[in-house]
Amino acid sequence: MKPPAHVSIVIPPSIRIESLDTVSRELVVRAGLRIQRDYFFYPAVRFINTPGEIFANDSFVDALARLNKAGIAFCEDYKQGWAPADIMRELQSRGRILDAFIAIAWRGPGDWFTTVHERDTEND
Repeated sequence: MKPPAHVSIVIPPSIRIESLDTVSRELVVRAGLRIQRDYFFYPAVRFINTPGEIFANDSFVDALARLNKAGIAFCEDYKQGWAPADIMRELQSRGRILDAFIAIAWRGPGDWFTTVHERDTEND
């Protein structure tokens, strides 16, 4: 079984999406985003890369929020300094992303699972 569409890496100004199928591609477009190619020719959504902290970048946060609303998952990846799921958790903790998101992780080749991450509102 093919994994769901998911954000695999963020390389400003691109958010790379893998496992895009026709349905998920349509959902991304319906969310108001344009699918382009990143520097390595992978499908991606671009954002305006402004100076300063990435978590304060409204274009970046808006693109991730729209991908989330479109049902795109966010990859867990211990090899990345800030994996897409880590970025989403940080944005949730800062109150910039209020909705739950789906993280995807792998146990091995073709062996993946998803986890829903709700925003912790205990410290609000």
